[in-house]
Amino acid sequence: MKSLKAYTIHEKYRAALLGLANDLRQYNFLCQEEEDLRRIADNLRAPFNIAVFGRMKAGKSSLINAIIGQKLTITDTEEATATINRLSYATGDRLKTFTIHWQHCQPEDRPLSELETEWSGKASKVLENVGRAAWLELYSDAEALRNIHITDTPGTGSTAYEHERVAQQFIKGQVADALIYVFRPDVHEDDLKSLTHFCTKSGNATEISNTIGVLHHWDTIYYDPQKSMQDVNHLAAQLATQTQEYISTIIPVSAPLGLLAKTAPDAFWVMSRTILATIGSEAELRDILMMDEIWNEDPLRRAVYEKARELGCPWVSFCAAMLHLFRYPQSDAAELILNLSGMPLLEKTLDTQIFSNRVIIQHSQNTERFTRTMAEAQHKIHERINKQENDLRRMERVRTFIPGKETELKNWQEERYSQLMADNAALINYNVNLDRRRLEVVEWSECIIQAQELIPWLLSSTDLPITEEMKHKAIAILLSLLPNGQPAQGIERKDIARLSGLAGSFSILPNATHQKYGENLQRCIMNWANQQVWSNVLTNAREVMLWVNEHITLEPQAYITLMSILTSVMDDNCEDSRITKTEFNELQFHLDKIYRKADQTEPEITKKLQKCLKKWSDDQKSPL
Repeated sequence: MKSLKAYTIHEKYRAALLGLANDLRQYNFLCQEEEDLRRIADNLRAPFNIAVFGRMKAGKSSLINAIIGQKLTITDTEEATATINRLSYATGDRLKTFTIHWQHCQPEDRPLSELETEWSGKASKVLENVGRAAWLELYSDAEALRNIHITDTPGTGSTAYEHERVAQQFIKGQVADALIYVFRPDVHEDDLKSLTHFCTKSGNATEISNTIGVLHHWDTIYYDPQKSMQDVNHLAAQLATQTQEYISTIIPVSAPLGLLAKTAPDAFWVMSRTILATIGSEAELRDILMMDEIWNEDPLRRAVYEKARELGCPWVSFCAAMLHLFRYPQSDAAELILNLSGMPLLEKTLDTQIFSNRVIIQHSQNTERFTRTMAEAQHKIHERINKQENDLRRMERVRTFIPGKETELKNWQEERYSQLMADNAALINYNVNLDRRRLEVVEWSECIIQAQELIPWLLSSTDLPITEEMKHKAIAILLSLLPNGQPAQGIERKDIARLSGLAGSFSILPNATHQKYGENLQRCIMNWANQQVWSNVLTNAREVMLWVNEHITLEPQAYITLMSILTSVMDDNCEDSRITKTEFNELQFHLDKIYRKADQTEPEITKKLQKCLKKWSDDQKSPL
C-alpha cells in the first residue's frame, strides 16, 4: 500500500500565521499587528534565543565565554560590549569573521580582529559605528551553540549615550525565548527596574521558568578572610526572594573561574600546584597575593598569572582560585576550580530547565506573542466598529434636520450613510472571519504543544495496549509535528487508521492520564493525516470518529464495535472486519442516540456515519 506523503504541521501553523498577516493588511490601522505576526512567523524558523542581560560591567560577556568554553566576546574592566551581539554556530573560515547587521544597509562581513578596535569601548569611532549598526553576529564552533543563539547586550545604566540607547532598544524590541539576568553582589535598584521592564513590557520571556538569575563577581566575598561561600549563598537566597516574581532561581557563578577551569592547559595546573607547595600557610599566601606586584616578583608565579589573565581571569578571580587550590591540595585542580565557579550547576539548570524544553518554550513564547497581537488587533477592530456605529446614529439624527428642498445635500448624506453602513457590515464580517482564522492557528498551536507532551508519555508508558511497532510509528508522527522535526517516513494509510483506533481505545482505560493523552494523540494523528489524499468516505470516517470521541459516551462494547467499523473503513479493508452479527445489532441500539445528538449539533454527521456504515456493510463477504 502506498505510503502517505510527509507532512509537517509546523509549516501549516506558520502558513496560517502569514495568512492572518495578509488578512490584516486590508486595513491600515492594523499595520503594526500585521508586522508583529510576520515577525512571529519568521521566529518559528529561528534558533532558540537566550538573552544575557544586566547592568553595565556585571560580567555578561564573561559569562557567555564561560558557557561556550571560549574567549570570544569582549571583556574589560571598562564598558566593553557596545552593541547587541548574537553568537551563532559556525565552522571553517566563518570563525575568522563577524557580521555587521547595519540599520539601513546590507549586512557586511569583517575580520574578527576589528571587533576590539572598532566596536569596543566609548571612543568616538566606536560610538559612531554603534549608532549605525542594528546588531553584530559573532561565530563559534562551540557545541553549546549548535541549537541555540546567545544574545549579549550592552548593560543598562551606561554613561555612554549610544550604549544605553542600544540597551533600551533591546528591552523594547528584541525577541528572546529565555533570559539570563546577571547581577553584581552590590545589587542596584535599577537592576530590579530593568528586570521588571524587560519581563513585562518587551514581549519577551514572561514565564518565570524561562528566566534564570546569576549572582556574579562574588570572588571578592569568597576571598575575604572573614567570609566564605556560605555568605555568597546567603546573598543569592536574599536576591532570589527579591526577584521571585520574575526569576526561577539565582545561581552564584564566577565566569572567569569557569572559563579558566575549562580552557587552562594541564601545565598551568601543574605549575600552580608547584608554587602553592612552597607556601607554608594560608596567611603567607594571602600576604603574597596582597598585590599582584608582590606575586609577580617570582618568574614562575608571574608566568602562571599571565596565563590566567590571557584566558580571561582577572586578578581577584585568580586570587580566589589560588586560595581554593591551597585549601584542597589533593583534589584535581581543574575540576576543583570548575565546581567552585558554579558553572556545573548553571549548566545543569540550563539543560534541564531550558535547553531540554527549548522547542516547547519557544513555541509557547510565540503562541503568547500571537495571542497578545491578535487581542490588540481585535480590540482595534471593535473600537473601529463602535466608532462607525456611533457615526451612523449621528447621521440618522442629522437626516431629520435636512430640509426637503436640499436635494443635493440629502443625496450626499444618503450616499455617505449607505457607504458607512456597508463599511460597518464588511468590518463586522471581517472580524468574524478573522476570529475563525485565529482559532485555526490556535488549533495548530495546541497540536504542536500536545505532540511535545505525548512523546515522553508514550516512551514511558508500559501498560498501553499498543505494540512497539505502532508506538514507534506514533512517535515518528509526533516528532514530525514539532518545529524542525523530521518528516515521518513509511507511514501507510492503514497505519493511520490503526493508530487512530488505538488512541481512541485509550479513552476507555481506567487510567485518567491515559484517557486524556489518548484523546490528544488521536487529535494529533488526525491533524497529521489531514493533508493526505483521502476518498470522501475515508474523510467521513475520520470526522465521525473525532466527533463521537468528543460528544458521545457509549457502552464499551458498542464503542469498540463502532471504532472497529470506522477504522476498517479508513483502512479501506472492510472485508477483513471481525465483527459478529450480535455486536453489530447491539451497536444499532445506540445509533439513535448518536443521530439525535448529531441533529442538535452537527446534522452532517448523521449522513456521514450512514455512508460509512453502508460502505462497511456492502463490503462484507457475507451479509449480517
